[in-house]
Amino acid sequence: MSDTPLAEYNVGLPHSKHVMPWMDKCKKLEQQLKEANDKLEVERMRLAGCSVAALGYFDGCDDEYKSASLDDVLSLYEQLKEANDELEHIYSLPELFIEWCMEGNDPRKYKYTMFQEPTKEDMEWAEKEVTKIKDRNKP
Repeated sequence: MSDTPLAEYNVGLPHSKHVMPWMDKCKKLEQQLKEANDKLEVERMRLAGCSVAALGYFDGCDDEYKSASLDDVLSLYEQLKEANDELEHIYSLPELFIEWCMEGNDPRKYKYTMFQEPTKEDMEWAEKEVTKIKDRNKP
């Protein structure tokens, strides 16, 4: 829209006293529409920020686009990373235990309260895993 005030368009019109109130209302509605579109764009950016954060690619944004939802997503993503790290550690424990046994340690020497005598299947599995590790570590 042009920068010309709406009142200038009405000069010389025969019914300008009837048109002016409507022109003023249109101007107000146009301003409200612009403000609503600006707010909508901010909300779109906030939503996009949440989406990017949920995917793990978030690297900060302007304060205008921060929201409680974004903080929640970032917090949940951080918890997920910590849980994945812990799970990765747990998955590595059997291999670490086998390597420890390969170093000459015998778990039966230790008085673990939760230690149970390994079954035949456990020993066969451990032997296979030891063989895999030895093969992997061959030059």
